[in-house]
Amino acid sequence: MTAKVSLRARICLAAACLAAVLAVASSVPDHSAAGTDPRDRLAMLAVLKAGQYDRLEGYLRRLHDGYEAGRRSETELEAAYAAFASADPALRAKLETWVARRPGSFAARLARAGYDRHLARIARRNGAPARVLGQSVDDVLARARRDLERAVGLHPRLGVGYAALIGIAMADGAGPQADRWFERGLAADPGSAALRRAYLLSLRPWRRPDEDPVALMERLRALAEASGETAGEARDPSPALAALAGFHDYVTAELLRRQRRHGQAELYYREALARGRDWLYLRGAGMNALQSAKPVAAVGFFSEALARRPQTPVLLDWRAHALWSLGNRGAALADWRLALAVDPGNPDILYAFAQALRRQGEAELAAEVIEGAAGVARENARLRGLRGELLLADLDRPDDAIAELRSAVTLDPGAGESWRAYAEALYLANDCEGAADALVRYRQLCADGTRCSDDDLAWAGRTLEETRDPDICPVYGILGP
Repeated sequence: MTAKVSLRARICLAAACLAAVLAVASSVPDHSAAGTDPRDRLAMLAVLKAGQYDRLEGYLRRLHDGYEAGRRSETELEAAYAAFASADPALRAKLETWVARRPGSFAARLARAGYDRHLARIARRNGAPARVLGQSVDDVLARARRDLERAVGLHPRLGVGYAALIGIAMADGAGPQADRWFERGLAADPGSAALRRAYLLSLRPWRRPDEDPVALMERLRALAEASGETAGEARDPSPALAALAGFHDYVTAELLRRQRRHGQAELYYREALARGRDWLYLRGAGMNALQSAKPVAAVGFFSEALARRPQTPVLLDWRAHALWSLGNRGAALADWRLALAVDPGNPDILYAFAQALRRQGEAELAAEVIEGAAGVARENARLRGLRGELLLADLDRPDDAIAELRSAVTLDPGAGESWRAYAEALYLANDCEGAADALVRYRQLCADGTRCSDDDLAWAGRTLEETRDPDICPVYGILGP
């Protein structure tokens, strides 16, 4: 009994026992609700989870009023609403209640749309099936679109709302619709940097594969330069708007980074950052540095980005990877814990955290962390596959691994590594026929382009032959009579 309690305690510490972390977060002073720092995501979420809808609504409305009066920056508005981009399943019912109690609240609809968009992005990024808690991604995005259309109807000067509508249009591959939302948003909120940034992001050539990439880059350049000029002409220029003058350099850097031309990309990130320290530019420069085997520089870029956008899970995740590569495992794990406190159901971050635990010899802990995941993480094939591999290869529990790996290949039939591990687990559990079927599937995926190592392919070939050899794998299984 003592050992079991000890393990549970260690799981709580390593995985941040997400519910406990958020309970602690709700007990500390919620600075954002007090009006001092809208970037405090944990505090914003704590107020929502406590069901203090009037308090949250009042705070967000004061932020909007301050922005429109020139007393608060749009960057603060963006940061406040970014808190709701969390895959925490506990938020779902709270957001539903907020909208139901205040159907005329633009703030409630913006918040719920941010939550839905985040879940949809996660589902699409993590492969088949592209579903969110039993709903299709298309249905989830359709509700987010309706919420946002209602929000901009209720409160027209809502650049952050139009920016989100552009994002949804591009998620559907609807470039012309993004163009129309930009035109409407610009008429309603001409000083919005969030709106212009979202539209600039929509003009990246890889987002519009059916359009001429040269023409897109020219449109992007013209808008970036115009944004910088607009900021320069303003009586009280917005740093966020001025920074957009570097967007063409930023996208050029991103193109080069995607082509693994990291040295050239570094030069363009430098040019973009000379125009303004936009957190997107800093994130890109950090990613490029890490991929160039420059983790010290990467930590610097990610840390500066986090100073501008605290508690941003994707930035914490990237910095954790950089810190880990430097051997600073404690700081890396702390970043992953904080990222999961803000976004507890994010399968990408859970996967990275579990892999880190595995690498430092905590395979049992890693498996428990994945098992404790909730919400969209439960539907994630990669997480289920990793837990199956942990049970099989690290914890010597092939029978338990079979269920996890079966779930992984059912969720994503193209998950080659999970098919390989599934075949091995079945083989070790004496199911020669099942193992043979899984090996055939694995080898077909490899032949169709899935990345498979030569060693794994050789093992698959040998094992497939063994499943067909009655001296090795008789009717009652390889360990049977």
